Amino acid sequence: MRYLVVAVLTGMLMLGACGQDGPHADDLVRSGLAKHRAGNIEGAVEDYVSALEIEPKNHFALYNLGLIAQSRNEARSAEEWYRRAIDAAPDFEAPHFNLALLLSGQGRTQEAIELYRAAVGINPDHAEAHLNLGLLLIQSGLDREGEREINAALALNPDLAGELGGADAVGSPEG
Repeated sequence: MRYLVVAVLTGMLMLGACGQDGPHADDLVRSGLAKHRAGNIEGAVEDYVSALEIEPKNHFALYNLGLIAQSRNEARSAEEWYRRAIDAAPDFEAPHFNLALLLSGQGRTQEAIELYRAAVGINPDHAEAHLNLGLLLIQSGLDREGEREINAALALNPDLAGELGGADAVGSPEG
C-alpha cells in the first residue's frame, strides 16, 4: 500500500561546472547512482558523501543517502538525510514522500500528513502520494478530505483500486 520512491535521478541531474579541479559533485552523484543501481551500496555511500564534501546542499546526494538509510531500516538517519534534502531543495518532491512514508510507519501521522500534502503540492500527479494522504486523513477522522484524496489518486491511476480492495472510488452520500 505504501510506495517507496526509488528515483532514478540521472535524468534529473542539472550538470554544471563547479569551477574546481578534481571530481565535481554531480560527477560523484552520477557515479554513486551507477554503483547504487549495481548493488554496490558502500561505494555509492562513499560517492554521495564525497559529493557532499564538495557541495554540502546537493539534494540528490542527501536524498539518496536517505534512501539507503531507509532501506537499511536506519530510521533516524533516513529522517535526517531526507530533512536535509528538503532543506536544500524544498521543491524536490521525493524526500517529502519518502519521509512521509517513514513517519507514518512510526505512527507520526500528523507529520506524515503535512509531508504528503507538500508532496502533492509539488507534484499533483503523484497518485500514490494522494492515496497515502487520503488513507491517513481517513484514519485521522477527516473522512471527506481523505475521500477526495483517494478519488484523486484513482483518477490518476485506476490500478490503485487494488490497494483499496478493488473499490472503484470512495464516496459519501453527499458526494
